[in-house]
Amino acid sequence: MEHNEVHMLTKEDLNHCTSLTWLNMASNRLRLQGEPFIALQRLAFLDVSMNNLQSAMLGCQPQLPDLVTLNLGHND
Repeated sequence: MEHNEVHMLTKEDLNHCTSLTWLNMASNRLRLQGEPFIALQRLAFLDVSMNNLQSAMLGCQPQLPDLVTLNLGHND
């Protein structure tokens, strides 16, 4: 999903991706709404770099128990 002009990501967008282990959302215009990553219990790699995110907070509650790599580079 890298370089695709994604503007909004919600829980419903990823709700059926429960087996996903790698997600690259770099270089979009991403805004996170609610708990978009809550269903991704197997996710090991997440790249949300270069999205002008204002916070490293990816949700309001603990999630992503298998996460090994998180790339937040080049955000605000």
